[in-house]
Amino acid sequence: MRSELKERAIALRKSGYLYAEIGRELAIAKSTAYLWTSNETLSPTESTRLIERLKVSKRERIKYLAVLKRQKREERDRLIQQNASRIVKATELTMNHRRLLCSMLFWCEGAKAVSAGITFVNSDPIMAKMFLELLRSSFKLDESKFRALVHLHEYHDRDKQLDFWSRVTKIPLSQFHKPYLKPNTGKNTRENYPGCISIRYFDSALGKLLKMIYIEFSQATGVSVNW
Repeated sequence: MRSELKERAIALRKSGYLYAEIGRELAIAKSTAYLWTSNETLSPTESTRLIERLKVSKRERIKYLAVLKRQKREERDRLIQQNASRIVKATELTMNHRRLLCSMLFWCEGAKAVSAGITFVNSDPIMAKMFLELLRSSFKLDESKFRALVHLHEYHDRDKQLDFWSRVTKIPLSQFHKPYLKPNTGKNTRENYPGCISIRYFDSALGKLLKMIYIEFSQATGVSVNW
């Protein structure tokens, strides 16, 4: 029985089977398959066949590892998303919380000079929309004081992007300035890039309030701020 298995193992090796494949096929250990067949002399055709099978095996192994890595990443991201969702759902936003968040966004993406009011610049529609939602729901505003300026590249469809940003910001097109067109060679274009919007609200008192909120908050958390 052993000699018959060994002969079959040798035949499989000559047909291009790898040691692990021989082991699975004959229900023997991989080390046994190696011991029985490693000293066999292969013809050029048999060697070529074995090399090609080894290449295929490596490619399949790489694909398998890539799938495994993706599955682990997806599971990790799912757990992170669940944790983030729990944090958000457990947080009750008071009016002061909303004002503080609005101030933090303004600190990150707003102009530091507030003598003429608020200027908020960003190319992320979600961030711009979030800032405006917090601003509108936290303070009493006069919508007529809003102005918007969109920075576009020459490859953009001007009217399409203006309409897009008007819908995102809920600022009428009549309150948009003529867009600023950035020179572009056309060689490098950013797919789905909507341009950058500068949102302005002419109220210096509100601008100073937002600035004071983040200054007071930073000091309350022990962060030294020198102006």
